[in-house]
Amino acid sequence: MEPRRAGGGAVEMLVDDAPAVSAQTPTIDDDHPPSVGDALLPRWVRFTGWGLLGLQLLAMLAFSTVQYSRYALTADFANYSQAWWAIAHGHLDPYSSGLGVSFWKDNAEFVLWPLSLLYHVYPHPIDLLWVQDVAVVMTELVAFGWIRKAIERAHGSIPHRAAPLLALAAAVVLVVNPWVYETIAFDFHFEPIAALFCVLVGYNLWAGRIRWLWWLVPLALICHVLAGFYLLGVGFSGLLAGSRTRRPGAVIAAIGLAWVFVFSAVGAAGVNGQFVTSSYGYLVGPHHGRIGLL
Repeated sequence: MEPRRAGGGAVEMLVDDAPAVSAQTPTIDDDHPPSVGDALLPRWVRFTGWGLLGLQLLAMLAFSTVQYSRYALTADFANYSQAWWAIAHGHLDPYSSGLGVSFWKDNAEFVLWPLSLLYHVYPHPIDLLWVQDVAVVMTELVAFGWIRKAIERAHGSIPHRAAPLLALAAAVVLVVNPWVYETIAFDFHFEPIAALFCVLVGYNLWAGRIRWLWWLVPLALICHVLAGFYLLGVGFSGLLAGSRTRRPGAVIAAIGLAWVFVFSAVGAAGVNGQFVTSSYGYLVGPHHGRIGLL
């Protein structure tokens, strides 16, 4: 039986699709998109996972609020807050006094420009911490949905009674992972927001929703120059996964690598082009010349 393609809207793209319309389970192979519309797991698994992640989000928002109110943040937050305020007030090429360069030369984090609109909703820099909390939990939400769909796809090799427990265990692991809390506790950074879009790129590539990649890949790239490396990994995964994802995987990998090269060349990888030197320069030993990507 040919697996049916999921149309789906934006919400469906993130985590779920419409309920099953047939009791018969489709057969899926490597050359066809997985069926993402046939719900094989009971609904309580989905709702329990969502409930755990919802509680986690509330805890993160509360933590960020306390952290902000006690000034328990670093110079990174000061740099982002300054640029966020300046953009919101019409300074579209803000200078970062903490970094000593124009803000866009700090890892090409162009997503701060649309995020500056939040100033006109609630004019306090804590907005950035809350956005980070939401992005982290949304990433977990996508991962949880992806895991559930993968379990449904592999239903023939997983005992029927074990499948719901396996999916629920995945949600528990996401919630108790200590590095998730380290991420939101260590100031504000754009890598977690880039990761959200990169995970969405991987999920939609796996699910065969190629048209969504036209939006998700650019959104990932404008978050951070490192997203180019993330997408390089996603693209290679697509190359190795099978013929269905080989071509889009190659395109994603090429775009990611090109993004890193371009912004390294113009001095916007790291702070003013010092990403490779400051982070990885020690690998080449006592080298006195310029250390580039190659």
